[in-house]
Amino acid sequence: MVSLIDYIHNQKDLKSLIDQDIKLGSKLLIELNSSSDGMQLSADVFRDTRHFANTLFNIMRGGIFDFNYQIEKWDLSNYLAAANKKVYASHKNLLDGLDDIFTSFDLKKIANHSSDKDFKRLCTEYMPLKFSRRHGDPSRPWNKFSINTRSEIDGSKILDYEGNWRDIFQNWEALALSY
Repeated sequence: MVSLIDYIHNQKDLKSLIDQDIKLGSKLLIELNSSSDGMQLSADVFRDTRHFANTLFNIMRGGIFDFNYQIEKWDLSNYLAAANKKVYASHKNLLDGLDDIFTSFDLKKIANHSSDKDFKRLCTEYMPLKFSRRHGDPSRPWNKFSINTRSEIDGSKILDYEGNWRDIFQNWEALALSY
């Protein structure tokens, strides 16, 4: 906190840095929403804006897949270690031998070749989702939630979903075709 305060006090062009950060954040939000068919261009700008907002709220409700359904080994390993330490420990060699990036189809094959029912279940229910918030309509100011996208410690990407299974599947019934 002290270093942040010092940085703010000593930054000569703080407004420009803030403006650049807002511009980058807006660009990334548009890209995220575009990947779930949130961009629409018609003669009715209000309808287009409503479509953008509705799509954004949908992906916030159930999350959105990161990196075209590809799985990063580090995230799967972290997920398994948090979900079941025993399963993680017994499959650590297998996990270490995986490529850094692989597909969800590869993960299903790996899970299907295992005789460990818990490992199969955890691999089957793992989803590399991001940009999700726990319950509460974002348009209502009294609902508070957090969308974790970057680690506060080192700035690394966080794949995290906080919605419940109903939210995720209800959302993805509609988005599966567009995504």
